[in-house]
Amino acid sequence: MERAPDTDDYQVTDRLLRIGLRRPKYRALTDMARAAMERFAAETRYPCHLAIASDEQIVVVSRAESPDLVGVTVRVGYRQPLLETGSGRCILAYMDDAQRMHVLSLLKRRAGSLDTAKLDAEREQIRKKGYIIEESRIMEGVWDISCPILSTGNEEIVAAITTPYVRLVINQLSKEEVAGKLREAAADITGKLSAV
Repeated sequence: MERAPDTDDYQVTDRLLRIGLRRPKYRALTDMARAAMERFAAETRYPCHLAIASDEQIVVVSRAESPDLVGVTVRVGYRQPLLETGSGRCILAYMDDAQRMHVLSLLKRRAGSLDTAKLDAEREQIRKKGYIIEESRIMEGVWDISCPILSTGNEEIVAAITTPYVRLVINQLSKEEVAGKLREAAADITGKLSAV
């Protein structure tokens, strides 16, 4: 918290987030992911970001910009409930049963009720495909394409790599082509994490 420059009010800063990102666990993740994220952005001309779970929310911890002047990006520090984003739904799909039950109980407490049968079916679909493509719940005309970053023998979800997809005249790649490239980036990052 800091005092706002023009008033006596206080405003929230990102200082705790910056301190948290310096923790070895997250620093290693973002460092290992950097090259794959930048390669994805250069090859597809789409930005991407890395999100982790924080209780029932996702937090963006890293991003790579598109080389183009036009696109949708997500800032580091951005938070949303897990069920509101492709990143969150991807992470939820790959959580182990104990983690998933804990997060679902937090989400249910917040929302009042959840369609767990629908979430279970979605989980199976995401795990079968290895990624999620869905219309953004935050912004019309944008699609979330998200892939899991796994560790410990491809069993533990660590993060999700996501790109906000918008069909641009200057970029003719389809959602499926972008998803394929994103899966390559996710596999690269997962491989690096598993080697540690």
